Amino acid sequence: MAELSERPMTPLPYQKIAVLVMVFLGDSLCMSVVLPFVPFMVKTYLGLPPDQDYLVGYYAGAVAGAYIAGQLCTAPLWGALSDRVGRRPVMLACLFLSAACLLAFGAAPDLRFALVARFAHGLCSGNVVVAKSMMADLTDETNEADAFVYVGATFGAGAMLGPLIGGALCEPATKYAGLPLMALWAERPYLLPCAVVAAVTLLDLAAAAVLLEESKPETPDAPADGVSDAAADAGVRELLRDPGSPFRAVCASFVLFGLCFMAFQEVFPVFGRAPVAEGGLGLDSTSVGVLQAAAGAATLAGVVAVYPPLARRVGVPGAYACALLTCAAAAYPAPPLLAYASAGDTPWLALAAANGAVSLATEVSFTSLNLMLKRSAPPNLVGAAIGAGSSLGMLGLAFGPVFGGSLFAASSDPAARLPPALAQGRLFFLAISLVALANAGLVANLPSWPAEPGAVWRRAGGGYAKVDANDAA
Repeated sequence: MAELSERPMTPLPYQKIAVLVMVFLGDSLCMSVVLPFVPFMVKTYLGLPPDQDYLVGYYAGAVAGAYIAGQLCTAPLWGALSDRVGRRPVMLACLFLSAACLLAFGAAPDLRFALVARFAHGLCSGNVVVAKSMMADLTDETNEADAFVYVGATFGAGAMLGPLIGGALCEPATKYAGLPLMALWAERPYLLPCAVVAAVTLLDLAAAAVLLEESKPETPDAPADGVSDAAADAGVRELLRDPGSPFRAVCASFVLFGLCFMAFQEVFPVFGRAPVAEGGLGLDSTSVGVLQAAAGAATLAGVVAVYPPLARRVGVPGAYACALLTCAAAAYPAPPLLAYASAGDTPWLALAAANGAVSLATEVSFTSLNLMLKRSAPPNLVGAAIGAGSSLGMLGLAFGPVFGGSLFAASSDPAARLPPALAQGRLFFLAISLVALANAGLVANLPSWPAEPGAVWRRAGGGYAKVDANDAA
């Protein structure tokens, strides 16, 4: 069979790809816009007295985890539904429901309503799953890499813009004089940023309705490799039992990574809002949003410049281990150390650098994990292996906010009587640093990354033979 490199590249349908990129951007904004203000929302709705301020972490973790938990429940169902009734109607429905749920969250009259709205938003956020399926429908082996590179860049842009919108536009009645509808913003202080992002989502809906056609083939083709869904599931189970395959270890690493990533994402705004006297930074919501936006900018600027040469030099697992060690040794412990050393003066540049390092390491980690999942399976099981590994990783992503918020809150409670090095939430930062360090040790025990392009990644002497992906295509 001819090598893929000898085939001319199929031109990309740029108009349709642009609409899908807008959908990815809208989803990234929906996820990140709430991060800077959730701790302030919790504090406002619960009316906690100063001696119970540490409880914010528990409730903020629950709000953040509710969205991921909703996604975990329904992401496979939206994909299956799009296979049955078509991509376009499912995407349009999910975009509309996402906008409605985000508006409901912003207008929530109390914390219980906000939790339900955020969980419902997660349940309805199938538009990204369907958009990825449409992207796959619209591309082939010759142009899929060029198309999917927009996905990572778009989520990086959303990670930068979302916190800016959320931090700058929440509580507008106390920040900006002379705004229209001031009474509404005073009564619903977190509605404006959600309304802005909901408007973006509705624009995505209009663009998709006008410019996108159904991409799913009317008669689904049989898998090119002849593997049925049942056979693929059995193959993945066999990979998990196979001592020669690194697949099981990569899945476990995905769970640990997801746990730390989402825990840090949730806790940093809580830590940033906490009073200086209690070990925090004493920042307002706008400042928290700016710091998180700087992290998104680091992802956009660094992933293209840093990841490819790093992976070529040390291999994909080596690049992933570097990311984990950066977080464990520097980025995760940095916020409490900087807060302690600054004595009340916010170290803006150092905090932005720490957040940027976490964000860049996260992008390196996600890219590496997907590549490792792909190379740890034979070509006829690649899709099933990536899907199974990503689903397991979602468990870590879903549990991370609850774990992080609860540990931060418990170690911030004066009644816990922890040593000073662990009190005021510092136990949380130490814990995720140790988990990241243990994860790096797990990665260090993986087999050497194969030098040959397309070769299956295996432990020496184990199981099935190497197969070149180009020959198997």
